[in-house]
Amino acid sequence: MKAKASGPAYLQVLKQLQELIAREYEDGGFLQTSKVMSRKMGVTHVTYNKAIARLIIEGIARSNRKAGTYISPKESRPKKIGIIIGNAEEASFIGSPQTDIVESIRFMQSKDYGVQIITAGKLKNIGDQLVLHGIKAALWFEITEACLPIIEAIQKNLGIAFIAVNVKASALIGKHKQILTKINYVSYDLCKLFIDIAKLCKENQYRSVLYFGSKKIAEKYSFQQEVLKFADFSCIEGYNFSSTQLTNKLKNNRVDLIFCEGGNILQENLFNILSALPPEVTSPDVILRDVNYTAILKKKYPTVNIIAQATLDVNAQGEKAASMMYEFLENGSPIQSMLIPEFKLNRLK
Repeated sequence: MKAKASGPAYLQVLKQLQELIAREYEDGGFLQTSKVMSRKMGVTHVTYNKAIARLIIEGIARSNRKAGTYISPKESRPKKIGIIIGNAEEASFIGSPQTDIVESIRFMQSKDYGVQIITAGKLKNIGDQLVLHGIKAALWFEITEACLPIIEAIQKNLGIAFIAVNVKASALIGKHKQILTKINYVSYDLCKLFIDIAKLCKENQYRSVLYFGSKKIAEKYSFQQEVLKFADFSCIEGYNFSSTQLTNKLKNNRVDLIFCEGGNILQENLFNILSALPPEVTSPDVILRDVNYTAILKKKYPTVNIIAQATLDVNAQGEKAASMMYEFLENGSPIQSMLIPEFKLNRLK
């Protein structure tokens, strides 16, 4: 999959000019005339001047009718970083004061970097948008499987530095997961969380554990393997369950613990079912992950026994990723993938 400035011709010219400026104009200076430059690049004056207009908008160049186009010295050019969210098809809401995206923006702005939110009508066009805005480095949040080949191609063909932040389960276990070995990412370490939950299960002598989440994730991070050392393990994936299915499972096979992944709708459905169990069915204990309204659930469903909650420092990924990218841009420090053990299992009982 090619990720290059392959849209309008002026983007090709713009990319060439960006490379020329980076290579030969660190101290600034005048470009050759529009007539000479457009001839060298084999494009029309209109196409060339459209590319120059983008440089002017970005604060890299200024134009004088008599003197020509002047390139500002590197030290006086605006510094900025790109932010991409999910599949980049529309601008996501980032207004919450406590998210990894907001934290990364806050950090970069504290270092006098501007932030450009990058969107594209189609994921494959994201490379063109990065060129258009003169982005040399970007943080890409909430990476899905579809993003991985795009990132790989952009790095290869455009030379743009990326850090993938908060890699989604679909990317970790999907058909493109090998690409993660070729890109840098910052994500949470689920392995420690799953091990801590398995230890709690063993301490409480649970004999049967039901996991609401991805079975592949449970296998990848050894959750299933750890639980099976002392208890039965079963899995219901995502939203693919009915109240009848779950109620029958709880009636026919005693379940001591349910560990439920994030998602307000999923957790609400689960609690509706558990609170409506007939008296003869023993309600299992529950551990929740990625839930931001445990207190509301406890009040609304007092008969459901929530014994623990996996909480998360939502700022950690954004701060780590932004800090590493800043050091790369300013000092040439290497970018390295890292897993952050920021999930904490808080026992409520």
